Amino acid sequence: MSLLSFYCYYFDLRQLNFSQKSAAKMQNNFDTQFDIPEMLDVYLHHNNYEILELNKKDNRCIIYFSSNGLYFPNERSVFHRDIVLGNRFEWKKNILYSANKAIFLRDVQKQWYLEGINFEINSIDKLVSFLRDQTIGLDVICVGNSAGGYAATLIGHLLGASHVFNFCGQFSILESFQTELDRIRNPICVKFENDIEYNKYYSIVQWLNNSKTQIFYFYPYHSTQDIFQSELAKDLKNVFQFRFDSGEHGSTCYEINFLDIFSQSREKVY
Repeated sequence: MSLLSFYCYYFDLRQLNFSQKSAAKMQNNFDTQFDIPEMLDVYLHHNNYEILELNKKDNRCIIYFSSNGLYFPNERSVFHRDIVLGNRFEWKKNILYSANKAIFLRDVQKQWYLEGINFEINSIDKLVSFLRDQTIGLDVICVGNSAGGYAATLIGHLLGASHVFNFCGQFSILESFQTELDRIRNPICVKFENDIEYNKYYSIVQWLNNSKTQIFYFYPYHSTQDIFQSELAKDLKNVFQFRFDSGEHGSTCYEINFLDIFSQSREKVY
């Protein structure tokens, strides 16, 4: 797709978002990330990944996936501060410096990486291909929270990763665009709901059957949305669940514990 074609496509997407939103705004006055002009510019013209070369004596590469909470709320000033000026990626405080390499990723569109991370790496399949090239000969470990946990799990499996640390990640995103408001918030999910090249990843349970990648899944067992997701994965033999006494989505381990967890071999985690 040419840049001009993408602008036309994005205009159509904004029009779809606007037409859906106009009626809802009569009752709910809110903005989405697609109302932020700089968001499109960052998606089109920034890499939206960072690669750190660390300890060449080690054979591990850790891939950190940012979540849909990368910036919040969906305000221009917040996006400008956190992304344009701050160049924010989640997990930057949890770099395992003993690993060979660390890769940080973000989806500024906050659509579960369905359109990848930038104009060129614009699908999950292209993102997998990019990461495969970056991790040749290395043992891959993927990390993510919520939407980042979804991406870490799916892409970790597709890469043949050793293991994944999934904190409150989804095993299905089909529930994320069923209501009128959710369809406004997640227009790319709606755009591709009937496109097999994209919707094949809307539920990842089928992809994890017989997967050799071990998924360590951390979730708060008083959170309704996380209970629902945990039920989807309960019969998967390669998913090991850790329950936390919390009702807040995204609330599991203390941040001080992350590096200790990430440093463990997969045999020692569960």
